[in-house]
Amino acid sequence: MADKKLTKHLPTYEVDKQGLAKLLERRGKEFAVCELIQNSWDEDGTTAVEVELRLHEGRPGKPAVFPDGRPRYELEVRDDAPEGFADLAHAYTLFAESTKKNRADQRGRFNLGEKLVIAVCDYVQVKTTKGTVEFTDEGRREFDDTQPAGSTFTALLAMTEEEVKTTEAVIMTLLPPTSITTTFNGIKLTPREPSKTFDVTLRTELADDEGYLRPTRRKTSVGIHEPKPGETAYLYEMGIPVVETGDRWHVDIGQKVPLTTDRDNVPPGYLRDVRTAVLNACADMLDADSADAKWINDALEDETVDDDAVKAVIKGRYGDKVVIDDKSDAEGTKIAVTKGYTVIPGGAFSKDAWKAVKGAGAAKPAGQVTPSPKPHAGEAGLDLMLPEHYPEGVAATVAYARWMAQTLLAVDDITIRVANAIKWPYAATYGPKGNRSGQLTLNYGRLGHGFFVGRSQSIDELLLHEFSHHRVSDHLSHDFADEIGRLGALLVQAALDDPDAIQAFDPADALAAR
Repeated sequence: MADKKLTKHLPTYEVDKQGLAKLLERRGKEFAVCELIQNSWDEDGTTAVEVELRLHEGRPGKPAVFPDGRPRYELEVRDDAPEGFADLAHAYTLFAESTKKNRADQRGRFNLGEKLVIAVCDYVQVKTTKGTVEFTDEGRREFDDTQPAGSTFTALLAMTEEEVKTTEAVIMTLLPPTSITTTFNGIKLTPREPSKTFDVTLRTELADDEGYLRPTRRKTSVGIHEPKPGETAYLYEMGIPVVETGDRWHVDIGQKVPLTTDRDNVPPGYLRDVRTAVLNACADMLDADSADAKWINDALEDETVDDDAVKAVIKGRYGDKVVIDDKSDAEGTKIAVTKGYTVIPGGAFSKDAWKAVKGAGAAKPAGQVTPSPKPHAGEAGLDLMLPEHYPEGVAATVAYARWMAQTLLAVDDITIRVANAIKWPYAATYGPKGNRSGQLTLNYGRLGHGFFVGRSQSIDELLLHEFSHHRVSDHLSHDFADEIGRLGALLVQAALDDPDAIQAFDPADALAAR
């Protein structure tokens, strides 16, 4: 193999600053400020962080003019960390070993923060206890100029007025640590007291013995914060907003959160874990509006959701009286509506969410709560009274029911039974047996002794309802309502045509016979 002549000795990688800047532009300029603030918060011993953002002026009262015609803004971030930068080279070395990788309670990972900011700036100066480094279009220059403590990051970057407003708004949503005084343009950012805090085990990232970041699970504190008027809820990483969620509350995670490659989002599975933890801890804080939010459905699909949280969601969305639409007992569902229950449609939840709802006993199918009366439903072992053993008044009521059926329904054969079954769920049932026969069952155990007085308004109401099922089964249909009206009109007409016939069942006569 012929000898090779070395022509160049180059770095392994090169980074196109302009190309990187274009990739970062879509994240918005506010990310640059957040990166610098979180780095200052992370430095050991920091007690104060000062941030200033102001228009760069070429002469008093006039903005500087640049070739592209866009105004520049000066950004300055200062902190008082005693040691300043651990290594000045970290300001410009991509992916250098970060001292924060093995600490879950610090935000940094890859020593990327300052480098990403540098990419979108025209000029940057980093001054710290170890020296000063400047970045310009011509490259990097280092000086031995130092400061006694902390670091000062000064930058010049192109920003529109809209970008400035957005950046200012994001800064005001930060959740600064109570131990660090943080100011923006001289205004102190007031730490927000959480509405609730709780501990939960969540995924995070930590460096192993060889320095590689590995996913792990670790218990951490989570803070729930009420969004201010006009704010959209965010997921935070130790006070720094990571991704807009639109959920009910700001949620501040007290350790590193798993980030996507662009560092502007979290994996969907992690977000579900967080939402489930929040729902479990804050179910007692839900109101009707928040219980109906989309993030709740995400949490309900997680197998770790608590039964009490599921019940709180169902109550918040649908109230205290609720049943599930029961395809196996459609009539039972309709009965539930007439009794004031809210019916949850089958499409209200996903398969996994329904599993949680039913597993928690938060709602039951209508057929189990308001089963439709069926002439022979659950009759095995039904305790039927013999006519010769009927209590006082029952015989008169049975006779009246028979007269009404024959008069209104024109049946040839009507079977009337009286059960004494308090555990049987029906007060009465009726079923036709062809066009001219039927069977009525009255449950003495449910109706009670006071019901059986021969003829009364309550008896008329019950019998008209039951006998309407001779022709119509659906309680909620217009046909059923019309049938009750039709039979009621026939009853009135029968009483007018033969007053003596209906008078025979008068309650006074029944009471006198006792």
